[in-house]
Amino acid sequence: MQEKMTQDMLCDFIPGKVARISTLLRQSRKMALKQALQTVYRSHAYRLLEQESTKLWHASPAQIYDEYLKPSSQISQNDQNGPGHSKLAPYATQLLEWRSKGFTLREMVAELLKYGCSTTVQNLSLFLRKTKR
Repeated sequence: MQEKMTQDMLCDFIPGKVARISTLLRQSRKMALKQALQTVYRSHAYRLLEQESTKLWHASPAQIYDEYLKPSSQISQNDQNGPGHSKLAPYATQLLEWRSKGFTLREMVAELLKYGCSTTVQNLSLFLRKTKR
């Protein structure tokens, strides 16, 4: 029996934790799987989790979610995503495909809602203009 967790062993252990944390994100924020996984992998919690020296791998997925990823009521959605981190970014390819098929902005907003991503026509229009550049 190993007495000490090594960095190599930790790499095998992390995906299970990330899967359970992303499930918690999906349940609480009503987001698509891809967006939940990207949120976890881009988070400060993941950077700490992948370092054996922090011992964050000892914590349960619920504890990690509560400590690092649970949205605070004091943080606005815009601050939470941060500048340049639109919640529409994971859907950029799909949005451009829908646009080429002739979908209207309202139809795209309705489709995004099916994936758990709520936005407005104005935000979608701004995002599409920025991605064209």
